[in-house]
Amino acid sequence: MLTIFSHLDRLWRVAENTPPKFGRLTMSSHPKRPKKSRLAAPRWLWPIRFLLGIAALVDAYLLWSSGFGGALAGCGPESECHVVLNSRWAYWFGIPVSVPALGVYLFLITGTRWLEPNPPGASRGPVWRLLFAGSVAVLAAGLWFVGLQLFVLKAICVYCMGAHACGMAAAALILLKAKRFMRNPGKGRTHELPPFRPGDMLLPTAGAVGVVLVLVVGQALHQPKTYQSTLITAGISAGSATMPARKIRIYDGECEFQLNEVPLMGKPDAEHVLVSLFDYTCYHCRQVHPILVEASRQFSNQLAIVNLPMPLDSRCNPIVRRTQPAHTNACALARLGLTVWAADRKKSAVYDHWVFTPTNPPLPAEAESYARKLVGSEAFDKAFTNAWVETQLQRDMAVYEASRRRFRKGVMPQLIVGTNLISGVYTRSQFYGMLAKQFGLTSAIPQRVEQRLGSAQK
Repeated sequence: MLTIFSHLDRLWRVAENTPPKFGRLTMSSHPKRPKKSRLAAPRWLWPIRFLLGIAALVDAYLLWSSGFGGALAGCGPESECHVVLNSRWAYWFGIPVSVPALGVYLFLITGTRWLEPNPPGASRGPVWRLLFAGSVAVLAAGLWFVGLQLFVLKAICVYCMGAHACGMAAAALILLKAKRFMRNPGKGRTHELPPFRPGDMLLPTAGAVGVVLVLVVGQALHQPKTYQSTLITAGISAGSATMPARKIRIYDGECEFQLNEVPLMGKPDAEHVLVSLFDYTCYHCRQVHPILVEASRQFSNQLAIVNLPMPLDSRCNPIVRRTQPAHTNACALARLGLTVWAADRKKSAVYDHWVFTPTNPPLPAEAESYARKLVGSEAFDKAFTNAWVETQLQRDMAVYEASRRRFRKGVMPQLIVGTNLISGVYTRSQFYGMLAKQFGLTSAIPQRVEQRLGSAQK
């Protein structure tokens, strides 16, 4: 009995493994095909993708900020990252440099698929040469922008540096692995590839360097606007020039001043009035101050310039969340400037000139000592304790807060000219163009002085 069962079992096994000659084939009758094996991606690919992903996310964040006016976390007005991202070097012919950077990072992330043992059907050779060129471009461009921040702008953008560091690290890893993956005769699927030949890198390197040179030359030659002009329907409205207590209303009367009480260059009864918000510690404010002084002298009977010190210092300004090192003494200098105006209005211009002339603003102790000598200690002490100083400082900050809330403009200096809010740095010719367009005021600009200012702003 056991022998019969053993023979039947043997015949069943043979029949099960032999396809029938006739009859309909069933799924179980087909021989099983071996599954196609897929090798896992090398471990060193994941650090490359991670670094490129971080760089791409940071660039996307920067692009969103520049395109939609969003405020970057931790980058307040006049912060170092604010200085970098609002400089001419953050753009290429008006296009944010984060646009091409984001494109290169995304291409490199996609291209790493060809670094796996089972790449897509396309040939590895051309793709690898593009990956090599992109990595060289990332390294060269990274060195260029890091050098600009360290030696030209002398300001560090944490976001930019983070993106450059991640992108350059990933590019370096790709180039180090290029010895094994650069040359591939075709659609190779093997993990080990022929050795790398130095000649294969010449053309990709030349192309990448050429692209970066186009970027560098374009940035060097193109002179973009360093200021923004925003149309405001409810800007400045001044009362009649014949009124003894002439008032000026800003933003539908949200902010209001009497011209005979606020720091002023020119005459209170001038036909045209503009408002200047500045910070004594603001580098760009120091650049435009001589332009306003010159215009005030040329149009003294026609133009009145309201000077409102607006400190970018969180010690007295709740709008500023964190004080940058450059603005540490902004509150003290602003109070001293208002004190000098309250003590002796004729000496206010002298004090401003003394503060703005040096490359760096003076310390509060130096400024107070100079102010006391300028107006006299008795007049200084009396004005310093005057409640008007603190009240006016709060009003100045209210104008700045209204500009930020209404138009998302936090760049300093700010200038309200007619129906335009100007934020940023402008040249003499640009400023006189504003006066001509808004008020019909024209004046010959000294070419020698204009060239000297223009070279200083570069």
